[in-house]
Amino acid sequence: MTENSVNTNKTPAITEGGHQKWISRLRYTKSFLAKLILGDRELKEYYCALKNRFSEYKGVNERTSFSCVTFSYKIKSIAKVSVAGKTLTVHFTVDPETHADGKYKLKDTGNVKKYSAFPSKYGIKSKGGLNFALAVADEILESLSVAKKPIAPTPVTPEDFPEDTFENLLNRGLIKETSKPEDLLDEPEESSPALPERTEETAETEEITETPVVPDEQAEQKPEPEETAEREEKPQTEEKTEP
Repeated sequence: MTENSVNTNKTPAITEGGHQKWISRLRYTKSFLAKLILGDRELKEYYCALKNRFSEYKGVNERTSFSCVTFSYKIKSIAKVSVAGKTLTVHFTVDPETHADGKYKLKDTGNVKKYSAFPSKYGIKSKGGLNFALAVADEILESLSVAKKPIAPTPVTPEDFPEDTFENLLNRGLIKETSKPEDLLDEPEESSPALPERTEETAETEEITETPVVPDEQAEQKPEPEETAEREEKPQTEEKTEP
């Protein structure tokens, strides 16, 4: 089964008796590589072009984490690449005001704490947008006086990110399960109505509504202290009549 036959934007379905029931609480987190592998060829072409451009410069390194790829020169970050939906998103360290006009503009993300070191963002959705992102990358590297390599390395291509199934990516650890599934195929059992929560008001009501003592029972209980008093008086009388 190819990835095209798997709807990776939805949670897995369970079929029983011709009815589909979705597992409501089963969610997955896709890594950057998983999103790239599951993406279309155009998405892969955009990333390969950007990666190849950075690799043309001396001293530029890349670090792939679970959610993104970060390009840096020595210890200075240059760009952070991620995938949002079907769009390749690039966060640059350049000031967004430098490209605030024109057809292609950088979005200001400086107010987002997560991207405080990358104050500008651009989503690549076309070949023209790709050329704009490449130009911004060149500007940043040239401002740092980074020279190009005499011989460009072997470029990466979309074929370096072959299609794979959702299940295989899950087994490879490129997709993580963030919660446990629930068996929605079993009908929920009828539960008994919950007892009301005991509060101070209900406690006072319970004290008021306690069963009162029957008057006859109170009458039967009264002689007991009198009999006890008589028993205590008898020894005292006998002590007084001794010669």
